[in-house]
Amino acid sequence: MWQRALDFALRPRLPKGYRPGVTLARLERDLSGLDYLGEEDGQRRYALPGSHWSVLVSEVVDSQLLLHTVSCRFSLQLALAGPAQPCRLIFSHRGSWRRSGIACSLLRGDVSELAALRQQLEQDADLHTALMPLDFKRCELLGDAAGWRVEIEPFAASEVVGRFPPFRRYIRLITTQKLAVLASMAALRRLLLAQDGPPLKQD
Repeated sequence: MWQRALDFALRPRLPKGYRPGVTLARLERDLSGLDYLGEEDGQRRYALPGSHWSVLVSEVVDSQLLLHTVSCRFSLQLALAGPAQPCRLIFSHRGSWRRSGIACSLLRGDVSELAALRQQLEQDADLHTALMPLDFKRCELLGDAAGWRVEIEPFAASEVVGRFPPFRRYIRLITTQKLAVLASMAALRRLLLAQDGPPLKQD
């Protein structure tokens, strides 16, 4: 009985004032020019007109004391031959005051297996050009037996909601940032497709 009460008290809760789907609806106006393909389990799928791949966009909620933020996460799933061990690579900007390049850090996975891929990721000109102007909270590449997944959370395309005093503010995803997100995903998709092993399925 006490364990169930403790589990109930400690379980994660969505913050008061969170309205599922509202931030995604606001983002839709910023994604003009993309084809809306429908909704899947609270996520929205978009594609570039005439392209053969698409991205899923979902909401990510971060709760703090008197406010919470709702960010939009762009995900690209590629069912390719994945790494032998699950891996997680994160991207960041180099430079203390000014951006001077792109770093790719391995947080999980086999160092030797992923050494060549990491080198390609850091040296690819198209990826460098796309990521340098992109303002992102998180940009990650995750791999496992099911394939590869790219996840990008830009600083924009997010909503800040305060409880006291009550307020809501949506930060638009301007065109330059939207293009940077899509260009980053396109570059990562190209690099992953070029890896050894035939594709099983492509979005």
